[in-house]
Amino acid sequence: NNNADLKSKYSNMADEMDLANAKIAQLNTQIEQLQDQNNNLKTETHIIKEQLDSKNNDIIQLKDQLRESEKHKNQYETELTKLRNDNAMGTIDISTIDISNE
Repeated sequence: NNNADLKSKYSNMADEMDLANAKIAQLNTQIEQLQDQNNNLKTETHIIKEQLDSKNNDIIQLKDQLRESEKHKNQYETELTKLRNDNAMGTIDISTIDISNE
């Protein structure tokens, strides 16, 4: 019975096509979800990069301040050493110098 075979074959193909269409719809939904997640991650990454840049700028400024403070400290150490040496040679009397910061 050739006619019955054709109807059965057609019915099977229609079922396979329905399954394929359902799979395509499912995959499209998954793709959309992943694209949304990807866009969210891109936004988060951009925000984190901005925060990172800001922190790096803070670090640079603090390092500049540290260098400046170390420079001042070295200048004071040099001046103190000179005063101590002058005092040791008896050329000045540091006991009379007012260091009270008034």
